[in-house]
Amino acid sequence: MKATYTYPTAGAAYRPTIVFRHAAPPVRNAPLSERELEVAWLIAAGYSNKQMASELGISHNTVARHVANIMRKMGAGNRTEAVLNAIRQQLIPFG
Repeated sequence: MKATYTYPTAGAAYRPTIVFRHAAPPVRNAPLSERELEVAWLIAAGYSNKQMASELGISHNTVARHVANIMRKMGAGNRTEAVLNAIRQQLIPFG
C-alpha cells in the first residue's frame, strides 16, 4: 500500500492527512506478455503512448496499462528504467 499525503489549502499549522491507495506490488523478473514486449520495444524506440496506440491499433488507456504493467514487472520507477531493465534481462534487443 502506498501513502499519499494531502494538504489543506488554508491554515497556518496543519498535519498532513494520510490517504492509502492500493497499488499492485512490484513483481520483479515476471515474464512480459507478447504485447508488453511489443510495447517495451516501442518505448525503447521513442514512441509516445499515443503513437503506440495508433501503431498497435489499441486505445491510449490500454497502452498506459501495458506501460504500467511493464514498469511493475521490471521493478522500475519510470519508462526508461523499465526499458533498461528489459534490455539487461535480454527481453528486448539493444540497438
